[in-house]
Amino acid sequence: MNVVAYKSVGLVSFGIGRADLVNLLGAPESEEKSRIWAFELRYPAGVYRFDSVGQLKEISVDVPVFEVDGESILFENLRTFLEQRDKEIFERVGFLVSPRFGLAFDHYFPSWVTAFPREELQLWRSIGSKN
Repeated sequence: MNVVAYKSVGLVSFGIGRADLVNLLGAPESEEKSRIWAFELRYPAGVYRFDSVGQLKEISVDVPVFEVDGESILFENLRTFLEQRDKEIFERVGFLVSPRFGLAFDHYFPSWVTAFPREELQLWRSIGSKN
């Protein structure tokens, strides 16, 4: 999954630079360094996380209806949908993570979904690890 499309924010590619995203979406509501590895730009429709060199690595959006593989899925059905289609699905600190689709979400916080590119999967696997 290299490109993420949401009706509320348009089309955004992972790896895009911060300045390019601001040119595309306008000024964010806020900018801050997160507690983890990322620098975040916050918009009403989502949070965009950038790595230390300023490339987009993760997007979290509030989407009550999510489109996966051309199907519209209600957030409350997303877990079942992903479990049926991704045999490598796993949980980390309350998040269900789908390697196949590059998605993570906490079903206790509807309807926020996080999308990430394949190269960030190892980061998700390491969350909560004691190594």
